[in-house]
Amino acid sequence: MKILFVLVLFICSTICYSQTWVERIGIIHGVGDITEELSVITKEQFDRLIQQHSSTNRNCSIIFTNNLELKSFPVISGTRPVFNGYYYLLSRKNGRIYIIYGNSNTGRMELNFYNSGLMQNDVIVNSNEYRRRYNQYINWVNGNN
Repeated sequence: MKILFVLVLFICSTICYSQTWVERIGIIHGVGDITEELSVITKEQFDRLIQQHSSTNRNCSIIFTNNLELKSFPVISGTRPVFNGYYYLLSRKNGRIYIIYGNSNTGRMELNFYNSGLMQNDVIVNSNEYRRRYNQYINWVNGNN
C-alpha cells in the first residue's frame, strides 16, 4: 500500500511540476498550426549549447524581446512554470532550435543558429557584430543599459 501511495505521489509531482511544456502558437505567415516545445535548462547547458552551435553554424539570429512585448500562448501539454528571476530555455519550433536566456523582470534573448544564407538583420557567428549584439542583449536581460 505504501509503495502504491509513493508511486501515485511521484507521478502527480512529475505531472504538476514538469520542466517541459508545449504551446500552440497558431498560424504564422500562412504556415499551418505551429507548436513550440520549451524545456528549462541549466546555465551550464545553455553555455554548452551556445559553444556547440557557434562552432558548427555560420549564421545566427539574435532577438531581444522586452517582457512588455511577450505574448502568452495556450499550453497544450505540460505545465508552464512561473519564472522568478533568470531562466534558460531550449525551444523547438518549426524544425528549428532556439536557445533562450531570460529574466522575468526585463525580457529575453533568443538565439537561432543556422547554416543557410544570411537573412536580413542576422549576423555571422563570432563576428564583431555578433559579439556586440550578444553582449548588448545580455546586458538588457540582466537589467543593465
